[in-house]
Amino acid sequence: MRSFAAGLGMAMAMAAPVWARDILVTYGPEETVYGSCRPALTLLNRSVNALDYVQVDMRYSLRDGRTVEVEHKSRYRDGLDNPVAPGATRLLSIHHDETVPLGAPCRDIVAAQVIRLQCQTLAAGLCDALMDIAPGDRLALPRR
Repeated sequence: MRSFAAGLGMAMAMAAPVWARDILVTYGPEETVYGSCRPALTLLNRSVNALDYVQVDMRYSLRDGRTVEVEHKSRYRDGLDNPVAPGATRLLSIHHDETVPLGAPCRDIVAAQVIRLQCQTLAAGLCDALMDIAPGDRLALPRR
């Protein structure tokens, strides 16, 4: 019985990373809006659930030493439902009517660090544990 429990525990530990990476988030395209960089994150939903709402809060470090925190969202929190279907890709964007712009060109971003996650599915509730990123992680930036 003890060996069965140990084997089951090992199997669960080995299986956790497989399903813990069902929602992938990477640094996405950048655009300049009124002289300020507007980076986006790219989300790929490899889970079996539709994602109702995803928000990734980022801290951007700039070349001049400043840091700026912004929210990247799959939609407005109280906006129309627009779920991310299984297998779908969606840009998580900064809503400039809800947050302060970075105030710097894209080439001045030197680091992008995850500070908070919020993920909700239509069926299963919270899905933060299914994401492949965690607070404290740094996302790879494009070559400049």
